[in-house]
Amino acid sequence: MADLTFIKKVVETQAKLSIGEWELFSSFIEPVKLPKKEFLFREGDVLRHLAFVNKGCLRYYVVDPKGNEHIVYFAFEGWWIGDMDSFFQQKPTIYYMQALEDCELFLFNLPNFNRAIDETAYGQFFKKATAQSYTATQRRYAEQNTLTAEERYLKLVENKPEIFQRVPHHLIASFLGIKPQSLSRIRKLLSEK
Repeated sequence: MADLTFIKKVVETQAKLSIGEWELFSSFIEPVKLPKKEFLFREGDVLRHLAFVNKGCLRYYVVDPKGNEHIVYFAFEGWWIGDMDSFFQQKPTIYYMQALEDCELFLFNLPNFNRAIDETAYGQFFKKATAQSYTATQRRYAEQNTLTAEERYLKLVENKPEIFQRVPHHLIASFLGIKPQSLSRIRKLLSEK
């Protein structure tokens, strides 16, 4: 059995589960190892699971009609991942989720996920986490459209400095909405200041 200490700690930041609730919740967990470069899902798949990142880093992205990748987010330890629209509506996703490192994930299928929401305090956690995620998505959208590339870069350095050791720079550039050459130029200019 996988070590469930971390997921329990994350859930209990927002909701306290009784011993019985934790036993039920943990019985729903399906541990999976996803090797580096492998996909959890691809465009066109119908998601059968949402997942918790216990170890590793993944990228969540979409591909435009010209074949360009646009990274929506990077998911690190403690993140809940998946396309909720595909998962809850059981329709094909437009996204890709790929491991950037060897990952250990905990999967939850739809019936068990709904039971966890209805029968345990996980429902409180999910409500709060969804609200935080929605707010973060709105903020990122606003920043992407109002901040300069340099300002977006500096914000990333301030909020997620470890990303530069774990994620290739060309993917960070995609996340920032700039070309890799622009990221190199920004980094060089800032190092000279």
